[in-house]
Amino acid sequence: MLLGEIADLIDGSLIGDPEVRISDISSILDECSGKLTFILEKKYIKYVSESKAVAFVTFKELSSVENQIIVKNPRKALAQVIAAVKKDSISSESDNKLSNKAEIHDTAIIDPLVSIKSFCTIGEKTVVKKGTRIMSNVSIGSNCVIGSDCFIHPHVTIYNDVKIGNNVILHAGCVIGSDGFGYYPENNKWNKIPHTGKVIIEDDVEIGANTCLDRGCLGNTEVGKGTKIDNLTHVAHNTVIGQDCIITGLVAFMGGAKLGNNIQIGGQAGIADIEIGNNVVIAAKSGVTKNIPDNKMISGFPAREHVKELKKESVLRKIVDNYSSKVKNNG
Repeated sequence: MLLGEIADLIDGSLIGDPEVRISDISSILDECSGKLTFILEKKYIKYVSESKAVAFVTFKELSSVENQIIVKNPRKALAQVIAAVKKDSISSESDNKLSNKAEIHDTAIIDPLVSIKSFCTIGEKTVVKKGTRIMSNVSIGSNCVIGSDCFIHPHVTIYNDVKIGNNVILHAGCVIGSDGFGYYPENNKWNKIPHTGKVIIEDDVEIGANTCLDRGCLGNTEVGKGTKIDNLTHVAHNTVIGQDCIITGLVAFMGGAKLGNNIQIGGQAGIADIEIGNNVVIAAKSGVTKNIPDNKMISGFPAREHVKELKKESVLRKIVDNYSSKVKNNG
């Protein structure tokens, strides 16, 4: 692509030669001779003088740079340029084909415009809609519905009675619909409670590698439209996650947690069976044990409003510093 074409694509302001040809893109931290690179944050500006990139996409004008495109949101521009310049990881020749090494039940309904790779299994009465791509060694149970234009990476396991919307991405190794962790004690033994609920995943959801979503006990486990869940996250039975949430890695939900919309959760947070309102930000490693109203930022263990947690930490550090100073002076 020409630099001018890229500027039009990302709706940016071009400074330099629109006829410069862009053959590839690269991180500014890599060897990027002759390539297009991106300044996503202020901390990367210091690398500009050493870079051999032919052009830059940036959020502010760079002095002494010949070719650059200035945009309001460089991360959005990065996504747009990657989609335009990089080839799809699945070649067009492999689309819309059913491998003869896949095992598909006679009662399953598979749209003709679906690609299924080798060693996949699909159970009875399961429906897979058009444009969906299922990579190798995927197991899909019975009575499932997989929507249109989904991408299911290798070694995903989808149990029976799971409903998945359109444009959903499931990364390698994730498990959807396993039994919830439910037992009752009797005579010094733990006895299993069967889980007969479902998992419902709405449109435009992305679920990371080796993440597990348990089915509900009687009701459903649900993930709302547009929510993104990172790797190695555990979503327990009957958890309901709202729309457009962002959940980073190693987060764990207890069964029955209820989340609103537009929630951000940092890594390694633990969420009890509580209710969380809309537009809440939960800092990494927080332990959330009580209900959280709308529009709050919380942190700590047990979690509380972030401002209060910062004040507590400040006081504790002063106490420790003062004590250490006294011990040193008396020693």
